[in-house]
Amino acid sequence: MYRVVMRTIKTFLGVVCATALAAPALATDATLIVDRRAESVALYFKIPATEVSSVFGTGAEGLLGADGTVDVPRLYDGTFPLADDIFSTTTVSLGGEATPFEALSMMVHDPDVLPDFAMPYDAELSIAVCTSPETVQNMTLQTLEGYLGYFAWKVDGLAELQMTLPETGRAPLNLRVREFVDHVEVWDQTVTLPDGGVLTLTAPEPPAQASVGWLAFVALGFGAFAAGMIWPRTPKRKVAT
Repeated sequence: MYRVVMRTIKTFLGVVCATALAAPALATDATLIVDRRAESVALYFKIPATEVSSVFGTGAEGLLGADGTVDVPRLYDGTFPLADDIFSTTTVSLGGEATPFEALSMMVHDPDVLPDFAMPYDAELSIAVCTSPETVQNMTLQTLEGYLGYFAWKVDGLAELQMTLPETGRAPLNLRVREFVDHVEVWDQTVTLPDGGVLTLTAPEPPAQASVGWLAFVALGFGAFAAGMIWPRTPKRKVAT
């Protein structure tokens, strides 16, 4: 009887372990704000601090001190060198040409006091070290959100953009992409990128042209409507007999 019970327990544990190993890893959720101008592009990422390494290959551990918590004085020394290292295995092209992006800065924030991350201005504040470094003192990466910013200047900022992430063995990445042209949002979608996946953003139409086209369409429609309202009321000319 004892052997039967032990065999049953071992079988049950084996099934549990096999199920756990076979279960797919949970996808990572992140947000990317793309800030396009005529001659520049900025990329801003929001991602759980513990997932930076799984997405980019290099993590945010360089912001930590010997005790495993955020080293606030190190933040003041500048975070862009680490941000450059993190992005070094990610490639970006504009209009089919490889384009180098330089780090602006990176920062980690307490989820209880997260900054907004809905437009380029929010993103610029999110990566700034001077905003709230003391709020993350004595905190570990497990409880923080990471923000990273990158910039390319003197480029065709409105060309097709392709970003290729490195293969790190990670789970799928659910990436919300919010694209702006001159601070006007032109795209807001969530895409799922596999390990080593490529994000492609087609060349957007400049908002100014889109606005002019839309206003012209509205004006044409209004003119047609007005003509339709006036025409039946125009009296017919009488013919002399």
